[in-house]
Amino acid sequence: MPSLLTWRLWRALRSPEAGNTVFERVQGQPIDLPGKRLLTRFSPVARVIAIVLPAIVVLIAPVALLLASNLLGALIAFNIMSTIQRERDQRTYELIALTPMGLGRVNWLIASACTQRLNAVDRLAQFRTLAIITLVLLVFYVFRNGLPAVGALLLILLALNLDAIQSLIVGCLSGMLAQGFREQGAPYAALAIFAFVQIILVYLPITAAGVVLYDLLRPTRRSAWNVYAGIALALLALSFVLREAIIQAIWRTLERSLL
Repeated sequence: MPSLLTWRLWRALRSPEAGNTVFERVQGQPIDLPGKRLLTRFSPVARVIAIVLPAIVVLIAPVALLLASNLLGALIAFNIMSTIQRERDQRTYELIALTPMGLGRVNWLIASACTQRLNAVDRLAQFRTLAIITLVLLVFYVFRNGLPAVGALLLILLALNLDAIQSLIVGCLSGMLAQGFREQGAPYAALAIFAFVQIILVYLPITAAGVVLYDLLRPTRRSAWNVYAGIALALLALSFVLREAIIQAIWRTLERSLL
């Protein structure tokens, strides 16, 4: 695929091939959760948390959007590899791969079906709406500090939205990439790949760059929001470019192994 894979893959996730037989086959399968047997013991606690969670999410919606995108990305990676492993165990993966659509398209259908099965795109849209509401309220609070303060908040919202989109895409690619591991622990390898990309290759460099920029610029009281807006813009661009490069690299790796 040409440049800006983020948008191409995101459009493909939002508009999957719902009528395809492989897509329907995968979507009809149960959702896999890491440590599912252990989690069932805490189901009463989960019901209580579900009652109070909406109120908490509204208060910390921007942070909740960041956490939700990473949680959903990790679950997508885990479910993709679990599905591939299940098809391998049933001796059907190789048969599906022999169809005219090819192994690469089959893998993407599995990825999009797992994303749809988790309702990940719609769930992110809900968290994004809550984040927008919270940030709009904050805009009224910081408006007295001038347009740079408002601009900084808008850039933060844009950064969170792009992070959510790219996190789901990285989750899809991590799940597809993990099939190089043939053991039963391959779904956890998908989780490890996703965590490595998100934490080591993205969030740590971005955090380090933010600290360096803040230390270099050291805002005064008069120019604080101008500096914050500039740092937010620089980190937004760096985050998008860095993850786009990672997405491109993983896609090229998958092209060599699947296509």
